[in-house]
Amino acid sequence: MVREIEAARHLPRPDERANKKPVKNHPRRQQKSVALTAYSLFVALTVGLVLLYIAQYAYVAKLSLSLAQAQKQLGQIQLMNEQLERQASKLRSLRRVEEEAINRLGMEKPRTIRTVKAQLEPNQELALAAEPLQVKEVSNHENRLWGFLNWARGLKKASASGIKQNH
Repeated sequence: MVREIEAARHLPRPDERANKKPVKNHPRRQQKSVALTAYSLFVALTVGLVLLYIAQYAYVAKLSLSLAQAQKQLGQIQLMNEQLERQASKLRSLRRVEEEAINRLGMEKPRTIRTVKAQLEPNQELALAAEPLQVKEVSNHENRLWGFLNWARGLKKASASGIKQNH
């Protein structure tokens, strides 16, 4: 029974079918409809342009805010960089290195300073000792051997004369 009531609700009543008259398109209604459509289109276009202008203005404001934040961050980073450079220069100073060597590593300053004098002009004996011996034409292997022996002889003479001069 409930189904029949539901079905009856959706059926059109016989009175409604008879009273419906076909709607005629009057020229006045068509003119009002065209004018209303043109006005609605104009309003929609105007609203769209205003929204576009506001969206561009908001985008520019957003970019300006981002730029200001980036500049602020750049300033902070530059300040931090300067502080780190100052700290690095303090850590590299000779005074600090000396203090670290004494305190942390247990090093001491030297009590006596010895200076060693070096000859600026070569000694005649050293110059002769450093000259290689003249070797006749021999094989490559023998040539290397003679070269090494000459070098060792010159080194021996140079070290012997250097030891005598220092003491």
